[in-house]
Formats: sequence, structure tokens, C-alpha cells
Amino acid sequence: MNTSKLLILGIVLAITGCAGPRNEQNGPKPNTYEEYFVMLEVVDGKLVITSPAQGDDAQGKANGWVGFGRDTHGRIVFAFKDYLTRSRCTGNPADSAEWVLTTVALSKKGDPSTQKGKGFGERQSGWIRHAFPGIDENGYLIKDMDLRRASAFEVLVDANNNSGKQTAYYELEARRCDGTGEPLKADPGIGNKGK
Repeated sequence: MNTSKLLILGIVLAITGCAGPRNEQNGPKPNTYEEYFVMLEVVDGKLVITSPAQGDDAQGKANGWVGFGRDTHGRIVFAFKDYLTRSRCTGNPADSAEWVLTTVALSKKGDPSTQKGKGFGERQSGWIRHAFPGIDENGYLIKDMDLRRASAFEVLVDANNNSGKQTAYYELEARRCDGTGEPLKADPGIGNKGK
């Protein structure tokens, strides 16, 4: 190695060593990745979220709440319990899912006291479109998915890149694979503390 390369390497090492590790005492923590599973079942004709509140600010929240803390991003997997082995409507009772998700919608409108959303399907703009890059302009991740294409699970990416604390509400709609009965819905919240 020639002298100029050693000198540059020495300067880079010296500068890097002076900076030290970043932690809560001398700077923000690195952006953390989290993954949450929101498990679903149909009980007595109702779509029920069996997962307790998870993540940041979960205490006192209803089942299905997912909270992403400051400087945290990740994904939420909405899934029926047998989604790994029976993920699609196949027409064969031996391997077909019984229920699939046909609509996943988000809204920034809702009532924090009841933890229920409203305004699903309305135009969504601003922070919610940036925080959840997979949704369309009306807040849909998927909408009225055909049973042949629908799945027993869906994945929602949460970039949590909003400025300050925000709450989004999600609405899930599930349908029976055999096409009978009415669609079932549930609508808890997602808390984002941003970056």
C-alpha cells in the first residue's frame, strides 16, 4: 500500500473513532424495524381480532391496536390463524382457506375514545399516504378483491415517517371462500409517533 492510501485510511479511521457510537445520550437511536401480526377468526358470525393491543401505547387499547414508536417502522400482517397452510380459496376443502380478506382500508378519521374509524373509502391525503406507501388515494390497500385472488393474509407497510404523533384506523373485510353470507368487518387503530 502506498503512503497516500495509508494516510487517507488513517484519517477516515480517526474521524470515525471520534464520532463514537450513537445512542440515546448523544443522538437519536437508529430507525428500528418491527413486525406485528394481527390474528383474525370468525366467531359466531363476527370477524374477531384475537391479537391483544401491541407495540407502543398499547396499554388500555382494544384488540388489534398496533403502535409504532418514535423512529420505528415496519409492517403489519393481518392473518387468519391457518394462513400458512390454507392461504387461498382453492375450491378443494382439503386445502382451501375458509375465509379471506377482500378489503383492507385505512382512514385518518376516527374517534380515539372508541378507537373506531370512519371515512373509509374517502380520499386520503397528507401524512397517511406517506406513512403507508401501499395504499391508494382512497386509503385502500386492497378493495373488493375477487375470491379467486384474495388471500387469508395481507401485509401493510408502515413507514411511520409522519411528523409527530398520529393515529390511523384500519377496516378489514373478510368473505367466506364459498361465497355464502355477508362480508364481515372489523376496524381498530394504528398509532404512529413518527420520526
